[in-house]
Amino acid sequence: MLRHPAFPNQRTLATLLKTCTSLSLLSFGLQLHALSIRLALPSEPFCGSAASALVNFYSKSKHPDQALKVLDEMPDEVSNAAFVVGLAQTSHSLDALRLFAHMRSY
Repeated sequence: MLRHPAFPNQRTLATLLKTCTSLSLLSFGLQLHALSIRLALPSEPFCGSAASALVNFYSKSKHPDQALKVLDEMPDEVSNAAFVVGLAQTSHSLDALRLFAHMRSY
């Protein structure tokens, strides 16, 4: 991907992260996250769908601590919802309910 003259953008990374999530490719997803930081994508490393894809990737890969770090950097409703779903689908249902209740309070 890096040999091609067109570098990946946030949409490319979001799509690749979704693929990593569905195929359980933890190491490739980690490399994508590192690549986005190294390429210093526009102003914010992740925004919108890329942020929620990264939160979803980490929460479904059983790394909720990393998902929370991304969420702290880019808090929005879509990323919060991705975290709730990721927690619920990886046997962290009580944490998902707590986060959902917290989301409703603001």
